Amino acid sequence: MELNEFFEEGKDKEEDVKKNLKILLNSFLNRNPKSNAAAIVTNEGLPIISTISHRLDVVKISTMAATLFSLSNMALDDMILGEFRELFIKGKEGYLFIFQAGSSVIFMVSTAIDIKLKLFIFECEQICEMITELFSR
Repeated sequence: MELNEFFEEGKDKEEDVKKNLKILLNSFLNRNPKSNAAAIVTNEGLPIISTISHRLDVVKISTMAATLFSLSNMALDDMILGEFRELFIKGKEGYLFIFQAGSSVIFMVSTAIDIKLKLFIFECEQICEMITELFSR
């Protein structure tokens, strides 16, 4: 699947959405200094935009996020627990969060371990709503 398939009006809309997503991600990271990296990827694992360090493989990380999302969806379906909302993985040094942000997009963010978890999740959910809005225009 090509990224421009998300945008009905072609290249101009794609560039406009990418610009707005970049502003959104940068604003989010400025308000959350304990966040290390954030990315918006398709459900299939294609990176749309990210703030992930150039030292890391963005495509590999995006693919892993999509795989985790897909496996989580299947587990929720099999356990009859409803629609996917979020996944978070706690490591010794921090968290990895994956949120659904619209029907075909995932918001992924990593943070330090010492965050205010409920407040952070609330803000991530707000960001997901904004991402969904950008893709539905």
